[in-house]
Amino acid sequence: MQENKNSKAIPATQAWLKAVVLDLQLCPFAYAPHRQNRIAYHSSSAQTVEAALLDLEQALQELQDQPQISTSLLIFESGFANFFDYLDLLDLADLLIDQLDLRGHYQLASFHPQYLFAGEDEQASSHYSNRSPFPMLHLIREAEMELALAHYPQPENIPIRNQALLNEQPPSYWAEKLQACYLTED
Repeated sequence: MQENKNSKAIPATQAWLKAVVLDLQLCPFAYAPHRQNRIAYHSSSAQTVEAALLDLEQALQELQDQPQISTSLLIFESGFANFFDYLDLLDLADLLIDQLDLRGHYQLASFHPQYLFAGEDEQASSHYSNRSPFPMLHLIREAEMELALAHYPQPENIPIRNQALLNEQPPSYWAEKLQACYLTED
């Protein structure tokens, strides 16, 4: 994986995780890995699907080799800015998990600055539950997710709660909050 050590993507993503995901409790399962420093952040310079899939394969291998890592964020610093190109990558990334015989071990979650949920008004604030400073693939250990879900009452209500919470503010509020993540200093 060709990582840029001077990347702005990792600090912006860390700021987003804290200010949006954790502070708003959008993902009740993110706090423990964050607090325990068990999240791997990788800034990828991939511009092509092939390069991105190679980086994804390396991130999956790292998870296989290092069980102390709970979850991994593969952040595309300059590639896949177009949401629909990103969705094509997401489909191929999911296929790669099958090809590597890792289905049942890892799953993908998706985040993108222009994320849109199908069937929702394009101006809905709820899209911000999956909007991040940069396009990224979130690799999740299924065993850890299953354990967390077993101890969380009615996890199916998480998206409903998030949608209601986000829709309490106009999209401009969330756009400013997301924009502020780019301005953080290390």
